[in-house]
Amino acid sequence: WAPVLDQAARDLLVRAAAEVRLPAAPTILDVGTGHGVLAFAALERWPDATVIAADASSGMLREARSAAARAGHGEDPRLRWAHAPADALGVPDGSVDLAVSSFVYQLVPDRAAAFADALRVLRPGGALAFVTWLDRGDDYAPAFEFDEAVLDLEIDEGEPEGEDIRAGDFR
Repeated sequence: WAPVLDQAARDLLVRAAAEVRLPAAPTILDVGTGHGVLAFAALERWPDATVIAADASSGMLREARSAAARAGHGEDPRLRWAHAPADALGVPDGSVDLAVSSFVYQLVPDRAAAFADALRVLRPGGALAFVTWLDRGDDYAPAFEFDEAVLDLEIDEGEPEGEDIRAGDFR
């Protein structure tokens, strides 16, 4: 799924750059950074930005840190890490110019709380830009299609541990 999801994330930044007026040195929050593609693309698109890469999964943050090192962002002072779920981002009120997220909001247990926290951290005039599966109404069930693909490919996802246990997909 990475080639499809990663391109959609990059396209989100293209659209945000065209539609959102950002200050010269913006603070950008990547909600649910996953393996970091959106955070790294934001660093490249906005060279003077500070990017906060947040994720609820400590395992995904480890993956993102490894990917950052491979992409030349391992020691980048513009990149900060936050172990935080989407509904409790741990970022000060009004401190973010642009919050972005790629394929996360359909997975959170309380989407309303997650959106509320993203809006809480935005500065006046800030923007939330996200891409998600949720565009076809109640009958669209991407989680089932994804799970079927995982089974078809015989991917061993292992058992979740500790804070990585999530409530699952949220229609």
